[in-house]
Amino acid sequence: MRAAFFLAASLLLTGAVAASPNKDIRDTAVNCTNGLTCDLTLMVKGKSQGLYSLALSRTSGPDTPIKLIIRSTSLLASGSDLVFAADGIDVLTLNVANFDLYADNYEYTAKDEALGRKLFGLLKDASSLSISFVAGNAGKTEFSLAGVSGAGLFMDEVQGRLDARDALVRVGDREPAPTLVRDITAFEQLPAALRPEFEAEESACGFIDNNSFKNGSGFAVSLPDEVELFVLPCTDGGAYNQPYALYQISSGALSEVSLPVMTEDGPSTTSGATNVDWDQPTKTLTAFDKGRGLGDCGTLDIWKLRDSPGEASFALVESRVKDECDGEGEGGPETWPLLWPKG
Repeated sequence: MRAAFFLAASLLLTGAVAASPNKDIRDTAVNCTNGLTCDLTLMVKGKSQGLYSLALSRTSGPDTPIKLIIRSTSLLASGSDLVFAADGIDVLTLNVANFDLYADNYEYTAKDEALGRKLFGLLKDASSLSISFVAGNAGKTEFSLAGVSGAGLFMDEVQGRLDARDALVRVGDREPAPTLVRDITAFEQLPAALRPEFEAEESACGFIDNNSFKNGSGFAVSLPDEVELFVLPCTDGGAYNQPYALYQISSGALSEVSLPVMTEDGPSTTSGATNVDWDQPTKTLTAFDKGRGLGDCGTLDIWKLRDSPGEASFALVESRVKDECDGEGEGGPETWPLLWPKG
């Protein structure tokens, strides 16, 4: 299973900092990454009996396919079929051989990338889905379809597809919008100039391996004047803090991006951030550096991307700090004492 985005999971007692777009619509959930890859996930009805998740996953960008992903608690029997039935009527049969297996957690991704859209079309007007399968013994898992259409509409909205010809629900004549933000999940997706920063052992980020990099929610943002901003996991942050490094490529030149911060001694800058969240519509970057795993202390910083031609430049909007790890935190880090702006 794709690792959950660090910040979305960082609940602070009764409050939580801002997270990437997520929404529960009745029995269907949509969860999106910083790079706006979104999973539409169905909720199991009753006991899972082996299958515990069905997701339709789509990356941002024009005409991207919708991947069908099924997750199981055990290995599905070789050569067996999965039979999909909507409202009791068989609508699709797939052999296990039609899936790519990610063996670490029995995640099955359909090889035919057209199946996700096809299945959504079959399910959006139905009320229930069952999948019969064999995993040692024959099993059957029921999924609720309540909220599927609304979830598809929300995913279209988040990815900027409303009224576009590649939308899931509200399809129109508009041409798909260009890709402005995307996930970076492998070293191979980095520009050649940036790869040594992560692949060379002696580099600052060379302590992170490709698997950890994949699960680190790194992303890239395309800015005006052919500038690209990269926010990428860098080194191992331990159980609850993931550090990120920021780079830009402008006019073909690579450079680090500094972030302004406020300290007890006055203004300063930093070359990285921890547990980041990116809001694409507002071009806002949030970082929550936990003092401990409970998240009842630490630092919350919020930056806004400046309109600065030819470069990625940020302004510090807000900084909050709580040094005492006392188990208190009603309201979340957004209520901690302000370090900036000064009152």
